[in-house]
Amino acid sequence: MTTIHVKEDTWRKLNGLKKPGETMDDVIRKILEIFSEVQEIYSASSKAEDGSFDKLLEEFCSIADEEFREITEGLRRSFQKRIIRDEK
Repeated sequence: MTTIHVKEDTWRKLNGLKKPGETMDDVIRKILEIFSEVQEIYSASSKAEDGSFDKLLEEFCSIADEEFREITEGLRRSFQKRIIRDEK
C-alpha cells in the first residue's frame, strides 16, 4: 500500500465520486480507465478514415454520460448529507 498526498479540495472531489463501499483506489482506477479510453480514441482517430472514429467517440460519450450521472448523484448525496449534518 502506498500513500499519496493530495490537497483537501482534491480529496473532497474524489470522495464525492465514491459510491457506497468503494475506496479511493476504486475511484482513482475508474478515472484512469476513462483517461486510457480517451487516449485510445485519440490514437484511433488519427488513424481512422472509415468512420470508426465516430463509432468510438459515440461509445466513449455513452460511457462518459453514465459516469457523469453517477458522479452527479454521488455529489448530490454528499451535499444532502452535509446539509443534514449542518442542520443538527
